[in-house]
Amino acid sequence: MRGTLRDRDFARFVVSAAPGLGPASLSRLLSAFGNHEAILEAPFPELEARAGIRSDLAREIRRAAERPEEAWEILEALDSCGAHVLYPDSPELPRPLRSSRDSWHFLTMLGEPRALDTFPVIGMVGCRRATPEGLQFAHDLAAELGRRGVATLSGMAQGIDRASHLGSLSEGAQTIGALPLGLLRFLHEERRWLHGLEGRREENLALVSGAPPRQLWSVSEAMRRNGWIAAWCDALVVVEAGDKGGTWKTASSAVRLGKPLWVVTGFDSAEAGVGNSGLLKTLRGQALSHSEPIDSLAERIQSSIVPGESP
Repeated sequence: MRGTLRDRDFARFVVSAAPGLGPASLSRLLSAFGNHEAILEAPFPELEARAGIRSDLAREIRRAAERPEEAWEILEALDSCGAHVLYPDSPELPRPLRSSRDSWHFLTMLGEPRALDTFPVIGMVGCRRATPEGLQFAHDLAAELGRRGVATLSGMAQGIDRASHLGSLSEGAQTIGALPLGLLRFLHEERRWLHGLEGRREENLALVSGAPPRQLWSVSEAMRRNGWIAAWCDALVVVEAGDKGGTWKTASSAVRLGKPLWVVTGFDSAEAGVGNSGLLKTLRGQALSHSEPIDSLAERIQSSIVPGESP
């Protein structure tokens, strides 16, 4: 039987999944109204006046309150694919997500949450328009880490991200994709790619999104996703970077959080990793030579992480 907006858990989902809502806005709403049910009952002028939220966000909340059937359809779709809805106080919250609870208020996840408790988790990032050399390196390094029982974390974008995920999956190892769009939207848009994984998705690939489940890709979600990769990893590897962009932001965040930063050097082609030398100089990362045996590189990355130091 479907619940109503007076049901605490359903009301929490309806409010949390409102497009544009963030932890700060939710905190203001709860301070003003006390609980999620009262937020959904509040008229539009009160949402603005009492909580001080933007008018567009107030309209989204009112719209969601007036169309609860849409929220139920989304919940049923999430349930049908085996996805989890996570909040900062969820008891099954894995280690990396616990460390960043102040940066999110609501997540959807496909895969077993405890899979993210794997230690260590190595972030692997790079540009979308990567060279064949860079793609092969990302795949091979992720595969070697997977053989050692090390999980990888990346952003599911074309290029280095996807090569890293596929490298882990080739060894049956855990890999985590942080999404810059809604989980249901991703499953719909990438169904052909996911089908090509030949049944390995549910067991080895965890997908995490902080966006409303049907939301399209957005710049703000991509930026937030980059921050989460830096926060959730125990060390970060930059395979190929351009001279600016999201890879730089992810690396800068990782360094600020005290995570070991590794940057690949020594590619044969001039097009590969044009921004890598700049990252090494600016952020003082540690170099990984492309010519070094892949097992030696994996060993160096693992040895840079001291158990218990990363949150």
